[in-house]
Amino acid sequence: MTAHFSVKRGWPDDVHPAKLLTTHLGKFVSDVAIDQIQPRMNALFAFLCHTDKIDTLLKASGQDGIFIKSQSPDIQPLELLWLPEDLPLEKALVYASDARVMGVAEKGATGKLALRFRDVTVLSNFAKEKNFQDSSLWARWRITGFPVGAGIHGLHQLLLQNHWSDVEVLYLDDRQAVFHAANRGDDKPLFYTASGQKHQLRFKALNSLARGMSKDARVATSSATKATSVSTPTTRKDRQFSFLREVDNAMVVELENAGTKRPPYDHTGGKRSIVFAAFDGHAGAGWESDKKDAVNRMLRDLSSEMAGRGGMPIIVTGDFNIQVDESTVIREMLRSGGWVDAHAFADADMEAPLAMNTRRKLNPVYSLNFKIVGGSFKSQASDVGPTQVEEERLDKWKGTITRLKHIPLHWQRKAKMLVATQSQSVYAQGTHTFQADEEELKKVPSTIMRTMWQTDCYSMSPYITFALLLPAQLDPMFGRKYHGLRTLHDV
Repeated sequence: MTAHFSVKRGWPDDVHPAKLLTTHLGKFVSDVAIDQIQPRMNALFAFLCHTDKIDTLLKASGQDGIFIKSQSPDIQPLELLWLPEDLPLEKALVYASDARVMGVAEKGATGKLALRFRDVTVLSNFAKEKNFQDSSLWARWRITGFPVGAGIHGLHQLLLQNHWSDVEVLYLDDRQAVFHAANRGDDKPLFYTASGQKHQLRFKALNSLARGMSKDARVATSSATKATSVSTPTTRKDRQFSFLREVDNAMVVELENAGTKRPPYDHTGGKRSIVFAAFDGHAGAGWESDKKDAVNRMLRDLSSEMAGRGGMPIIVTGDFNIQVDESTVIREMLRSGGWVDAHAFADADMEAPLAMNTRRKLNPVYSLNFKIVGGSFKSQASDVGPTQVEEERLDKWKGTITRLKHIPLHWQRKAKMLVATQSQSVYAQGTHTFQADEEELKKVPSTIMRTMWQTDCYSMSPYITFALLLPAQLDPMFGRKYHGLRTLHDV
């Protein structure tokens, strides 16, 4: 949770001692419910609170000019009812004494006040009773990165150009702007150039109405994509059949080039299979006779096993530790016509001209060792900020951490799984300059703590766990640097 000592309510804009916040919170909850109070700049505190006492502190927000809010991703965002600008804090606290209200919030550099509610319906009923304008009828959005020098007029022009209608700017400060709109305009990230550098603008839905609009838009986009790609296999079974047909067709082409005729297998009906075998020969089989004999026996057994499967396709990969000309069994398998050496195809492909095939079908000319099926790139601008790709990767790993909490594994095994899945967030780290959203990264250690300790609330420093009980690279800030250095080391 965070507590902000409002400058608009008479508090100095400075770092305050932790004792000051402890004394204030002690009016509402016991001291044992509060832990790890960390003073920050701009009269701000961060601290941990027991789950049972979160609502109590939220309701106390605004008392003595100190505003409290929760930063936990597990708590549903609160709905805001904006109060008239001329309404003093004392009057707002009177309204906040209602049991339905979750305290007073202060927003923006101007100190705009709002009442918080758990439910939109409760907010609407309260606004009707008190003759306030029902702000839940308007979608509330935030734009981050907008230059404050452009002013409210510049913000209006930008939003209108991007198809936002009936815009009402609630506040604009040096970090962000919050506005109401009657619709969802173009909320994709935007960029502007200042002093030769590109800067990013990002939109976020803040209330339930705006989030509903975003969800509807995603559903509509997904439906349109499915409607335009009816011929693309959608189910896992369809994708399997499609892949097997492509493999069969490619095998037939290569066998015909080798002078061997074989009809393609029919995978369109019934349940058919393909075998992938990982083969690891004994080290030293190329020059030690006993090991070479052992590898040949394994290969002969594999060939006999597949011969009894009625011609089922098989792909054998691995480290044979023996060359083709060193194994009589491999040469016999190739001469039989039923086995094909893929290495020869790879050599031929490297000499053949590259022919891109956008129809996703195997082509005799296009059979390179590597096939690009996706990719991403990073801008060289130093202050663009975290891109959508990086944000999605971090969110994916955070989701993996949360799901791992429910898997009944011991501590060491869970820690290994966290390290193994961290690549979801740090993929390709070290190949570009990392732009981090520190506020988002600070939420990752708490998610890891809840997963590892099997609890929703805890009262200990995460630094102890990360320093003594977990691999150091799981710390999100250090982990980025660690994996970047590993990339450079491997290169």
